[in-house]
Amino acid sequence: MSVPFGENGGIGATVSYLMIPMRDLFAGTQSVGIFDTTNFNDDSLPSSVTFKAEDVVSGRVPTVRRVMLTYRDLGQAKIVVTVFGCDDRGIPVSSTPVTKNIGNTTPTFSLYSTFIDMQFTGFRPQLQITRPANGGPVSLVQAVMIGTIERQQL
Repeated sequence: MSVPFGENGGIGATVSYLMIPMRDLFAGTQSVGIFDTTNFNDDSLPSSVTFKAEDVVSGRVPTVRRVMLTYRDLGQAKIVVTVFGCDDRGIPVSSTPVTKNIGNTTPTFSLYSTFIDMQFTGFRPQLQITRPANGGPVSLVQAVMIGTIERQQL
């Protein structure tokens, strides 16, 4: 259910909030959850997106040197980009997390692309982008890992 909230107390409002009935099974209480769809900045909890692990042909080792990120400008935000994977013994390895500030002071709602330089060598690279708590509004459109694949004797 979406209920309009007007600045003048009327029904013809410009802002609507999504209201979802909720029930706490442990306490037995009921409440209404309200989601503010006008602001994508969560000031209390971080959020992240983890992309699928990439498959690489056997006998080849990928090296990720850059990540190209396309995003919608909703304002200034801070993100942390990390690549995870494993070495040839199956031990988990990761890149050094790279922090990047994106967006403009005044949101343009346009699409922008930025490059994040990093270094990761390992099998099955998996990209993770994290927005820290109160890091600003983030809307990701596309992320591409860029690098090379080298042959290696296993």
